Amino acid sequence: MSRVSAGSAISIVENNDEIIAMEKRIQDQMRKIRVEHSRKNWKKLFLLFAERDEMVMSIPDFWYTVIQCEERILKHFTEQDFELLNFFDDLELSYLQDEHIIKVDFKFRSNTHFHNHIITRKYSLSYGKLRLSSVTPISWKKGHEPPKKSSERESLCPTKPPLMFFDWLASLEPVDKMGIWVILKMYPNAYKMFARAQDSALHTASILSEASMNDTSHSKLPCETITEQA
Repeated sequence: MSRVSAGSAISIVENNDEIIAMEKRIQDQMRKIRVEHSRKNWKKLFLLFAERDEMVMSIPDFWYTVIQCEERILKHFTEQDFELLNFFDDLELSYLQDEHIIKVDFKFRSNTHFHNHIITRKYSLSYGKLRLSSVTPISWKKGHEPPKKSSERESLCPTKPPLMFFDWLASLEPVDKMGIWVILKMYPNAYKMFARAQDSALHTASILSEASMNDTSHSKLPCETITEQA
């Protein structure tokens, strides 16, 4: 199933410099948090996130592009995961100061696989460490429930399961390396990753255009070489 995009696959971002400057401010604030894990510092970080998120809100398929070009996450996708990813619409992080919790909302369009429009994962910041505290269960529609775990999946050499990313999305493991990566690496650097994907897409489009003139074919994907090194 192909995704119906809200706009062009290659976006021209008019406020590019302003967004880059904002993400530099975000990085500066994250460095302050590494020194002092105060609620005041976390609150300020999320105010900067909110400003950045407003800047990128009008970019078509922004978070869809970011999440499928993040290698640390992409390696956890199976073919079935990619089919469900077509319904992924938005990613939003918020800080619940009174509870000292980070709320991660994965937002989805209406689809034939599950009822949820938002799947939330909450992470406690107690003692300066991120630990999963709660997860929204995925409400699968009849006939689309993933297969139950088998002994084969628990073996030393398991076959790749039908779903990996969506298994993680519903998992309750308290120590969550992928969740930590989303919060501390992918989300703060989202626009930088998006810009790299756009540059790669433009480069690929140029190659394909030249190749078509020479009657040769190239199958390299725009995000194939994207690696976040923040």
